[in-house]
Amino acid sequence: MMLLIRHYWTKSIARQLMLGIALVHAVLMSIFVMDLVAREKAFLLDLSEKQAIGLAQTLAANGSSWMLSQDFIGLEEVINSQSGFPSLQYAMFVDTTGKVMGYTERHAVGQYLSDRISQTLLTAKAEVQILVNEVALIDIAAPILAMGKPIGWARVGISRQGIMANLTLVTRNGILYTLVAILIGTLFAWLMSYGLTLDIRRLVTRANQLQAGESGIDFSLHRQDELGQMADNFQALNETLEDKVTQRTRQLDEANNEIKRFAYIVSHDLRAPLVNIKGFSSELSYSAEILRTQLDNPTCEPKDAQIVHEILHEDIPEAIEFIQNSAQKMDGQINAILALSRLGSRKLHIQSIDTHALVKEQLSLLQHQLEAQHTTLTLADLPVILADKLSMEQIFANLLGNAVKYQRTEQPSTLHIHAHVEPHQVTFEVTDNGRGIAAQDIANVFDLFKRAGAQDTIGEGMGLAYVKTLVTLHGGSIDCTSVLGQGSTFRFSVAQQEVATHA
Repeated sequence: MMLLIRHYWTKSIARQLMLGIALVHAVLMSIFVMDLVAREKAFLLDLSEKQAIGLAQTLAANGSSWMLSQDFIGLEEVINSQSGFPSLQYAMFVDTTGKVMGYTERHAVGQYLSDRISQTLLTAKAEVQILVNEVALIDIAAPILAMGKPIGWARVGISRQGIMANLTLVTRNGILYTLVAILIGTLFAWLMSYGLTLDIRRLVTRANQLQAGESGIDFSLHRQDELGQMADNFQALNETLEDKVTQRTRQLDEANNEIKRFAYIVSHDLRAPLVNIKGFSSELSYSAEILRTQLDNPTCEPKDAQIVHEILHEDIPEAIEFIQNSAQKMDGQINAILALSRLGSRKLHIQSIDTHALVKEQLSLLQHQLEAQHTTLTLADLPVILADKLSMEQIFANLLGNAVKYQRTEQPSTLHIHAHVEPHQVTFEVTDNGRGIAAQDIANVFDLFKRAGAQDTIGEGMGLAYVKTLVTLHGGSIDCTSVLGQGSTFRFSVAQQEVATHA
């Protein structure tokens, strides 16, 4: 629900302005009306209480002599003299025993009050008593004194229905004023927001056009205020960006075309000898079959048979194996070149990756070599990162494959893998104690077709270039430190928006 309200509220600046002003008016007017009604109610109730007390005291003062003489007619005249008092419900004179000596209803005279409230007067102090103080009625009793001693009570009941009706009217008018204030405020807010946000909406529309790839967009608003200055800045920035985009697009197109031409030429030049190798390999296999046929011929001389046997079982299989291995290696190089040329157009699928589990999976594929080399493995607690999983698999497969492939056989091997987590990137290190890389080769170890003999598993001069491209696509960098005969450390980083440590 809160998300829906927030989405609706923040849909536009004009809506925020109108709703904000309407809400402020509603809150302020509601507070004002509630305070006004509360004050009016307190004032009227207090006024009615004071009036009731004054009336009761007046009756007590005027009726004291009639109470002493027990003159019912005189008491009735005193009560009738106050009959015009606003909202008077009843008035009475009661003696100290609870006997009614005078009442607005004559038939009740001479009776005794027996209700719980009236009974409290029998033991009450000789001072004004508030018997009932409710929203609809207030009942006040004032003592009647003679020679300083109480001889009875003057009691009045005044209705508050008129007060409540007045408060209802005030509340209704307050609500009406609040609604009018909200409508007027909203109208003014709409007029203000329309004028203020019209050019903002124009800027948003032009920004959307720019995002959609349109060119030649004019952001100018011809205003002298801050909005006009911002539009002029946008215009200048847009012109600069268009120039840069045009230049970068041209450079990128040229680079892509160059890469495609390079990949085509290299792959074509490599495929031609590859076809020849495969063809010669087939011919060699065919020739070997002919020799086997001659060897099976009963007329073949023993000396010739020995020569044919050596060719069939030693020379030809060795040559065939060499040819096939060379062909396979060349095919791998060609595929690596084409894969590298396609990386620029590949869309990365960024997701949460547990690199600890990913590296353990890659190491399991190298388990046989690790055990054969008696490798001491140190695998730190690697973090969960945001990256393309296929790319991370290829990066670690290449670096770990190099570390295993180029170990020295004369001593036990070691392999250390750990990571350093920073706020916006994660840096991984893969360290081995293998053959290492010569100092003159480190500078170009990540270049295409680097010096033969440098560490590489995907293809001669291709694997680490492939790794560098993948790391660069993730907004990171890679470097290598190595000492020939002592091992190497490959260190690469991956940019992050957030980093979660491995549980």
